[in-house]
Amino acid sequence: MSQENYDDDVSKILSVQKNENEGVAAVDASNKLQSSESKNDDYEILCNPQELIQLQKECQIVSEKLEQAQKCILEKETINFEQEKRIKQLTEENSLLQEQVKEQQKKFEDEKSNLDIKNAQITGLENEIKMLKSELNDAKQIIEQSQKKCAQQTEKAHHYEEELNKLKQLIDATNFQIQEQNKLNQSLIRRNNDIVSQQQKKEEELKKKDQNKLMFSRIESVNNIFEQVETLKSELLTYEELFKNLDFPIFWDILSSRVNEKVDKHNGNKTEFRQSQLKYETKQICEGLQQALKVHNVNYKFEI
Repeated sequence: MSQENYDDDVSKILSVQKNENEGVAAVDASNKLQSSESKNDDYEILCNPQELIQLQKECQIVSEKLEQAQKCILEKETINFEQEKRIKQLTEENSLLQEQVKEQQKKFEDEKSNLDIKNAQITGLENEIKMLKSELNDAKQIIEQSQKKCAQQTEKAHHYEEELNKLKQLIDATNFQIQEQNKLNQSLIRRNNDIVSQQQKKEEELKKKDQNKLMFSRIESVNNIFEQVETLKSELLTYEELFKNLDFPIFWDILSSRVNEKVDKHNGNKTEFRQSQLKYETKQICEGLQQALKVHNVNYKFEI
């Protein structure tokens, strides 16, 4: 129902009510007049003719108003019928509108529920995006650290490569020197072999020529060894008290007995004495004594 139709209906109802009120007033006046006429029949006869004319005019006016009131009442009934019909139509439209409102409300609630679900999904996605951003930042930091380490490793690799090249050059130079040294060594070995062979030849010649001199020299060396052994024995007797005060009396007894045994054996049987064996064993004894003396901060050298 439009606003213009509603305003027209309201204006019609107001005009009908106004005419109806005027008609009711006219009817009331007519009724009063009739009652007064019925009561005053004798008075109407005796009344002034002008007043009678005036009364007739008023009756005519009242009758016209009565007709208008009847018309208004008829129009009002017609309008009421149309209003009832319109009200019924509006009621039906209102029920339809209420159903549509209910459907729209249901749709709105469904859409709101869907919207809440979507909002929850959006919130979840936003949280996932935040987590992914955090992981992305962590990954960026790891990548940056890896890049820094890679750059450092690259620098180290270049440095190692330079060092390796230097080592290769040094190895090449060393190999060249080794080759040259091998060549020199081979030449020296050949020369040494030549010298050794010549020396051997000379020694063989000297052995053949100076065999007697060699025997005399050996006898002399043996005599020198005898003298050295006697000297060593006297030195051992001299330092006997010193060694006894030290912490190795057993070592002293063993060395002393070995020296005495070898000297006695030599003095008892000179023909079975071997020069090299006696010299070697005596040298071992003296070296042992020197090491023992060094432990006790005594520096002494035995000359054999």
